[in-house]
Amino acid sequence: IDTRSGMPIWNTKVAESGLGYSLTVAPLAVKDRVVVGLGGGEFGIRGAIAAFDAKTGKELWRFNTIPGPGEPGHETWEPCPPNPSTYCDPEAWKHGGGSVWVTGSYDPSLNLTYWGIGNVGPDYNADQRPGDNLYTASAVALDLDTGILKWHYQFTPHDRYDYDSVQVPVLVDITFKGAPLKAMLWANRNGNFYVLNRETGKFMLGKPFVKVNWMSAFDANGKPIQTPQPPGMPTYPAVQGGTNWYSPSYSPRTKLMYVSTWEDQGMLFGGVPVEYKEGGRGFGGGNLSPFVPTPGAP
Repeated sequence: IDTRSGMPIWNTKVAESGLGYSLTVAPLAVKDRVVVGLGGGEFGIRGAIAAFDAKTGKELWRFNTIPGPGEPGHETWEPCPPNPSTYCDPEAWKHGGGSVWVTGSYDPSLNLTYWGIGNVGPDYNADQRPGDNLYTASAVALDLDTGILKWHYQFTPHDRYDYDSVQVPVLVDITFKGAPLKAMLWANRNGNFYVLNRETGKFMLGKPFVKVNWMSAFDANGKPIQTPQPPGMPTYPAVQGGTNWYSPSYSPRTKLMYVSTWEDQGMLFGGVPVEYKEGGRGFGGGNLSPFVPTPGAP
C-alpha cells in the first residue's frame, strides 16, 4: 500500500482460505523482501513460510514447514499402514499442520530469518502420525535470500500436547559460560526456557520455568527425554502451555528476559481418531479435560 495515498500497489494471494489457510502474522519486511508464514494448523493444512518481492509482490521462495518426499526431514514422518481404528495415515505429512502463527526475527549480520513453527496435525492423536514430525514445534533458521534451511531445533518432537513453538525468537549477543555467544533466547509453551546458538542451532541450555512433567531431562544433543503420563494422570503444563503467543522482552541493562506465564493447572490428554476433511474444521483429534487441584490438597 502506498503510504502517501493509501492506494494498493500489489496484492498477492498466498494460499487458499477455503482449504483452512489463514494469515495471523505481521509481514516481516527486510531488505527487498516481505516474508510471511501461513496459519491454519487446526484445519489440516501443510504450513509454509514464503518471501515476496517488496516492489512487485512476486513470490521469490517458499519453505515448506512440513517436508515432502525428497526434502530434508521428511523421514521423520514415519510410514504406517492405513488403520481404520486410528486413522493412521501413510501420507500424514500432507495434512501435518506446522502453522506459523507469529512473526519471526532477522539477523542482518548472518542474513538469517528465524521463525517458530506451530503444532502438528492432528494435535492430540499422535498415533495418526508416527515419528518426530519435523518441522512442527521447532525453530527454523532460513537464508533470507534463498529460503534454504540453515538449521532447525525441535523443542517438542512428536508433539502430542499442542505445545507449538509460536513465540517470537529473541536474538541477543551475550556472554555464556565465559565466552561470547550469538544467542537465541526462547521461553517455550512446553514450559522450558532455552538458549540456542543462533549461528548453528546448537542447544546450549534448557530449563523449566513452570511445572513440567511431560519430560524428565535433555539428552546430550538437547532432545527432550519424554515421559508421557499414564491414563488418568495430568500432564503439566496444560494445553495453554507455560506461555503462549505473547511477546517476551529482554533488557540488555539487567540481562534478564521477561515472560508472561501460566502455571495454574494440568491437563488430561487423550487422543481420538479424526478424519481429514478438505476445508473442514476440527482436525485436533483430542479429548481434553482440565485438571485443577483442590485448594489445600497435598
